[in-house]
Amino acid sequence: MALAGPLMPPRPIDTPDPEYTEQARQAKLEGTVTLAIVVNKQGRVKKVKQVGPRLGMGLDERAVKTVRKWKFSPATRDGMPVSARTEVQVSFRL
Repeated sequence: MALAGPLMPPRPIDTPDPEYTEQARQAKLEGTVTLAIVVNKQGRVKKVKQVGPRLGMGLDERAVKTVRKWKFSPATRDGMPVSARTEVQVSFRL
C-alpha cells in the first residue's frame, strides 16, 4: 500500500545555537546560512548541504556541524514517519 496523503514536514524540537569562530567574532561577522537537510524517520539529520550564499570565516562549517546535532519530530505521511528533505536557516548574531 503506497502512502498517498499530504506530507507533513519535519519539525525541529532541539536546535542548539552554533558556536562562533574566533575570527568571525573579531570581525563582527553576522548573517544566516541556509542548509538543505534530510531528516530520517527517527528525526535525525542524515544529509546536510549548503544552498545559500557562504558567510565565510568558518561559520558555514559551524552551521553544518551544528545542524547535524539538531533533533526533529520526523515528517509524516498518512500518520506514518517518513524521511524528508527540508531547508533550515542557521543565524549568527553577536
